[in-house]
Amino acid sequence: MKWDCFKIKGTNTTNFIMKNVLEVLQNIFYAITE
Repeated sequence: MKWDCFKIKGTNTTNFIMKNVLEVLQNIFYAITE
């Protein structure tokens, strides 16, 4: 639900940055857990 609020209030640029940040964090998490 919180992410939906970000999508509604944020601009396309903000959403793009947030999406990239989440992807980077996921990649780091997977790299650590492997």
